[in-house]
Amino acid sequence: MPKYVDDYMFMYHLSNWFFDQGVMNGEHGGNIFEAGLPWDEMMTTWRERYQIDNARFGNIIVVFFLLLPKWVGSLLVAGCWIWVMISGVRLVDINIRKSALVPLAILLWGFFMPWRNHQGSLDYQFNYIIPNALMFLLFTIMERKRYLKRLSPGGGITLLLTGFICGGWQEAMSLPVALTLGIMICIDRNSHNGVIYRSLAGLTTGLLWIFCAPGQWARISSLEATPTAEFTPAFIGRVIMATIMFWVMVMLLLITLARKYPAGKRLRNFAKDRKLVFMVISGFISAAVTGVTYADARVGWWATTMGIFGILYILNRYYPDFLHTYNRKSILTSTLLMAIVCAHWIAVDIQVFRIRKSLMQNIEAYLSAPEEPVFVDVIDRMRFPIICANMPDVGVFTFGSYGLIEFYKDKFGTRFAAVPRELEYVTPGRSRKIPGSAGMMEFQGRRFMVWDKESNPVIEGDYGSGAGWRRIWTAPFVSKADGRRYLYVYIYEDWVESNFKKLERVDLIQ
Repeated sequence: MPKYVDDYMFMYHLSNWFFDQGVMNGEHGGNIFEAGLPWDEMMTTWRERYQIDNARFGNIIVVFFLLLPKWVGSLLVAGCWIWVMISGVRLVDINIRKSALVPLAILLWGFFMPWRNHQGSLDYQFNYIIPNALMFLLFTIMERKRYLKRLSPGGGITLLLTGFICGGWQEAMSLPVALTLGIMICIDRNSHNGVIYRSLAGLTTGLLWIFCAPGQWARISSLEATPTAEFTPAFIGRVIMATIMFWVMVMLLLITLARKYPAGKRLRNFAKDRKLVFMVISGFISAAVTGVTYADARVGWWATTMGIFGILYILNRYYPDFLHTYNRKSILTSTLLMAIVCAHWIAVDIQVFRIRKSLMQNIEAYLSAPEEPVFVDVIDRMRFPIICANMPDVGVFTFGSYGLIEFYKDKFGTRFAAVPRELEYVTPGRSRKIPGSAGMMEFQGRRFMVWDKESNPVIEGDYGSGAGWRRIWTAPFVSKADGRRYLYVYIYEDWVESNFKKLERVDLIQ
């Protein structure tokens, strides 16, 4: 995926550094050897984020990589994800060479990690994939040192430093882990050791770094205005779906305990398994954090991670006949699983290449005529094969382009936007009228309306199950067929709405 979403927000103060080199497309990166590092602009970026956003280590370091071509940082991230997969299966006691659970793990990672939640963005990759790898590095060090009778000074410093980096990189992961370690110290006598104490001290210090930033408290204060501020059935359902693999793991655990142990011994046997206790508690805390923030899947990254590895751990420990080793049956099952994964990612990668090509054309067309609307191949999930499973992220053309808008705004004074090519010569007479007071029309799956106000419309849409407020992204354009001014309207839809439902009515709220 190209740079988008927060990438260009972090590049806003760096834009002149790119433009002065003749690099108008930030995707390609600048030449740090000839132009040097723009320290003043980088410091301005860090100060701004410290005041209005946060001081995560990931958001500090990513600024260096945003000066370079996108692939440089993403290559580092890919290596980190490989480490997560390899170290993770070892931490849950799976033999990566002999266990037939590995193909199942690849399937679960491929379909159920929050990839679709802006994970093509380099900044988001640095904020979720890299801290996942760092946390597993901390666990690996803890696992190796927990059997030592005495922890050396060097070992203690290693745990403190690694814990500090993990704690300050991303609080959505370090907070659940730190709280869980603290809980385990309180309830488990065996957790009273130097390895856990030093790891917890490092994590806590890193978290203090994050929560010392004024921007972090501004973000926390703003949560009161989010749709998740009230507990409603829709909100609860959204949180569950955002962390679905964790709840699947919990259900599997409950079923397993009910099958394996008498009623009076289930809790006792569960409590004896420290790894399982850790995964359940930290995953639950992560899911709770997801619920009190934005209920986005990426916020619950840790809950999803614990859910997937918890499923693998339970299957490996309690179901030795299920994909434990490779035999004729497991080889056939593994082949089928890998075929599904390969088909999925091939289909997704095809769409990624289409998105990248279209966005590059979009940027080039805008740069050549900034005052004109750009008609390009705007890709949305409605046109994806079902095997894509709501991936990849298509936000580069809608909400995810807000950073690009800011990146070019001061230079050209106009708004960067993409309008679907299908609307270039559109007229109302050729379009389907969608019932409702909004006057919404649809042509070849693209929605638009007559709108001459500066502010965006506020609408509610009905997909057959009742009307409700809909989040939209808009871009004004003039049809080359009749010269009239219209507004392209992209309505945010979930996977079911995009693939199986029809928009039946759209009304204006204001």
